[in-house]
Amino acid sequence: MSVGPVNPSTNEILKDQVYLGNFSAAECQEHRKKLGITHVVSVCHQCPSPGGSAATHLHIAVEDTEYEDLLIHLPKTSRFIQEALEEGGRVLVHCVMGVSRSTTVVAAFLMKHRKMDARSALRYIKQRRPQVHPNYGFIKQLDTYVKCQFEPCSSNPVYRSWKKRQEQDVTNFLNQLVDTVSIIPNKLLLNSDFPEDPRQAESLLADLGITHVLSISPAELPPSALSSILQSKGHYYHTDIRNNAKEDLLLALPGAVQFVEKATSDDGRILVHSLMEVRACTVACACLMKQQNLAPDEAFSVIEDVLPLFNPTVNFSRNLELYDACGYQPTKNHAVVQEWLSSNGPESGFNKLQAIDLSPSPLRRPSGGIPYSSPPLRSSASPPKYAKTLSSTQQNLTLSSRTPAHCPVAPSLPSPSLPMRRKDPHSSSSGPVSGSSRTDLEARARDLLSETGLDLSGFTDALKEIEKSQGNGIHRGGVNGSHRGGPGTQKKQQAAPSLYC
Repeated sequence: MSVGPVNPSTNEILKDQVYLGNFSAAECQEHRKKLGITHVVSVCHQCPSPGGSAATHLHIAVEDTEYEDLLIHLPKTSRFIQEALEEGGRVLVHCVMGVSRSTTVVAAFLMKHRKMDARSALRYIKQRRPQVHPNYGFIKQLDTYVKCQFEPCSSNPVYRSWKKRQEQDVTNFLNQLVDTVSIIPNKLLLNSDFPEDPRQAESLLADLGITHVLSISPAELPPSALSSILQSKGHYYHTDIRNNAKEDLLLALPGAVQFVEKATSDDGRILVHSLMEVRACTVACACLMKQQNLAPDEAFSVIEDVLPLFNPTVNFSRNLELYDACGYQPTKNHAVVQEWLSSNGPESGFNKLQAIDLSPSPLRRPSGGIPYSSPPLRSSASPPKYAKTLSSTQQNLTLSSRTPAHCPVAPSLPSPSLPMRRKDPHSSSSGPVSGSSRTDLEARARDLLSETGLDLSGFTDALKEIEKSQGNGIHRGGVNGSHRGGPGTQKKQQAAPSLYC
């Protein structure tokens, strides 16, 4: 890899002794001469030409990856720096950018020869060179360096144990890093899996550039990681959601959104975290709705783009629709919330809620519902894309039966559990259905029910038997036609259930 033209960048770590810089600083002879550099430690594959002998230039060829083993080289680099200082020299430690590999080498030296722990050493360096940021793998190697008593080698049991676990440990960390998704670029991120290991947690927050953290219970965040990365306690906000009150998350949304708004106004980068992904997504959607004036379905589309496997639940959709209906300020006393709370579940209050005026303020855009398996709180400006189900087909069937202009009305069918009463043939009502009317009736009923997907085989024969039995029943039942429980009735009871499958 060739290094482009970059200005020399160097910071003094130990006064008149140790300097930390980039590749250009090591390659520029004039720059080294100005600082009085006598020894150079190159921690990268590229090797500058600083001049001098092997006694004044140490080259460690390693890559800046979490899987790289820099630990095995730390005793040599620490010894080289210490011997140079004992000779009265000045040492420049560099990699390509002076951020990760060279920082790890300087921290290891401070740990062994200045008796600092890993955290203190990195903090000390960062105070003098703010851009330093070793990768997670190197930070873990600094911890192991101490456990090896500063002598890692192939025969050291601590080193060998670390070597066996290194790949799995790094892979686990990288997976958690990848699983954190960006909702608003450079502003709002979301994840549902946070490292339990404090070192991993610190590296995750640092690698992502997180300045603020918003957590929703259940969430387990190592306090040490938060205190070491976040600048103050005000940069952390936790929302405690109990499981015995369905309104808790809804009522917590205004406070969570306010925290995000303040953080973004300060050019912060916020991580929204919950072990329950649906809760983190609910808060993220609420932020999008208020900050970008989006309808619930529009905010959900943003989440769906970055989390294509996320499936919205009924509660997720209800919370966002209620949040929108309350003008982003839901309270327990709000009429819409009261109606919802009086229901037995997230959906049972649907009909009641429709009776309330949920139209948005004239200053706000129309709300759209989120596509999920239950009906939305109110109609969307653009109809959501629901999956076609039997229930929706039956609903269309009912609506169609009310439109005689293009769809004739189906005959009323008897209840499967109740016998039919025959009409008096001497009454003003019409008599038995004629053959042509019966044929027309059969065709109309078949067309009407064809969309339901029900098995209509035998329907025609059953209907003929019903009409035939009616005629026979009238003849046998006499003038009053009050006979009950005859063969005609029984056949009707047998035929009717086939239409309710």
